[in-house]
Amino acid sequence: MSPVVSRSRARLGAMAVVVAASFVTIGAEGGRAGCDRPTFRDPVANPEAAARAFRLFYRERTERAVLAYNRFAMFGDTGFATTIGNKAVAKSGTDYEVVPQPTDNNQIGTTVYSTYQAYKAMPSRLLALSLLRMFDGLAYFEAVPGVPGVSSREVLPGWTRVMDGVGHAITRTRDGAPVDPPNPASAALEAEVLATFYDGIRVTYRENPSDFVFNFKPAETLNEYAVTFSFDERPRFIRVSDCCSSFMRTPEGYPWAGAWWGNHNSRDNHPDMAIGFVTALEAMGDPSLDADVRAAAARAVEAGRRIGDLIGANGQNAMTVDEFHDYGDLTVAGARRPDGLTERETLGAMSSCPTTYAMRAVSTDGLDVPVPELPQPGEVEEFLLSELFGVDIDLPLTYCTSLNQAYFGLTFGTLFETDFFGIPLLDFITLLDILSPGIAQQIIGGFQDDYAELVQGTVAVVYHAEVTGRTNLKDAARAALA
Repeated sequence: MSPVVSRSRARLGAMAVVVAASFVTIGAEGGRAGCDRPTFRDPVANPEAAARAFRLFYRERTERAVLAYNRFAMFGDTGFATTIGNKAVAKSGTDYEVVPQPTDNNQIGTTVYSTYQAYKAMPSRLLALSLLRMFDGLAYFEAVPGVPGVSSREVLPGWTRVMDGVGHAITRTRDGAPVDPPNPASAALEAEVLATFYDGIRVTYRENPSDFVFNFKPAETLNEYAVTFSFDERPRFIRVSDCCSSFMRTPEGYPWAGAWWGNHNSRDNHPDMAIGFVTALEAMGDPSLDADVRAAAARAVEAGRRIGDLIGANGQNAMTVDEFHDYGDLTVAGARRPDGLTERETLGAMSSCPTTYAMRAVSTDGLDVPVPELPQPGEVEEFLLSELFGVDIDLPLTYCTSLNQAYFGLTFGTLFETDFFGIPLLDFITLLDILSPGIAQQIIGGFQDDYAELVQGTVAVVYHAEVTGRTNLKDAARAALA
């Protein structure tokens, strides 16, 4: 494998192109004195022409970003791909090599949403083709495990793929032998993707973990490799985390046999997924999109419904195939960690009401007001009682009855205004931290980490209400955000 000269380890969220238009200049000769006396530029002679020029500039910058995103942040195949936010990239002339890496949270749905918003503002076939790959990527994301409704942290097709825009060829190999996807794209679509995103370059995607985990990872992260990755559990799975996920291999007998997927998907990823599936719901009815893109969006909507339905059928828990049961025997994601330990709060439990209702929105049943009473698994209240008071107690299962419901019957707006023994909650946690240093970070830090998902789940409900024309639901969700 060629040396890595460039690496991206950050979580890649929604693509954004920030264009700064400067209307103020610091015009005084005295340097900083100009800060106090701004000089405004004269209006341009032709504002309409300037507006068109700005639009062209914005389009060029946006398409450049989306082009790079297709090349270096999306993995799968020509006609379908999903975001993986952690990867290593090597470059030698016009040849690139890209290694996707296991990642806790990949902004798959938000990326679809952002690309669609860019398309609506500046329609182009490049953006439409990106959407087609992303929408069918959502369907591929649900299809890889082979069990309807099971989702993943990330999915990899289990091959080495070469997109050769110099030699105008596409190859896929597994263990040195040619391999084809179970749902191959048409020759015309493959040629269009190759010409649009790979003209003049050659990119090799290492999309089979067996090709990189046991040779690249020791050099990339020796400590983590020594304690986790090095324990070879093939052909069933590859260890990539002790706490949170393994690369599970889809076995023979399933359409995606030989593919790999991160098996213990977390509730944290579901609000993002919901936004992607609602985007597909909007796009499938957009007459400005080409028919092939709308068809891909429809396939994504069906995949989202299967995921939402499976969660709903299992008490608002995401289901998976774990390391300890036969393939096809479903368990709650994270109920038993890859290292065999169990935790009070399972990863796959939709433990917040915003997330619960977001996944209900994308299910076959959909969502409207009054919102239905739904289970709130995850034992968050038991965790808080244990951490705050040292009380270990089994509480009855609670139920969500409101978009703004938090815990202990409180809303998110009133939770931190609550008194414990006459002491405001935050002051009470501060006192506990004096007695047991570090507990404040554990409690408050956990809420801070979850806050983005709480907001994102509610935003997904707002978006669903807009797309489906449910005004009362939209008003209720916006009120919950206030």
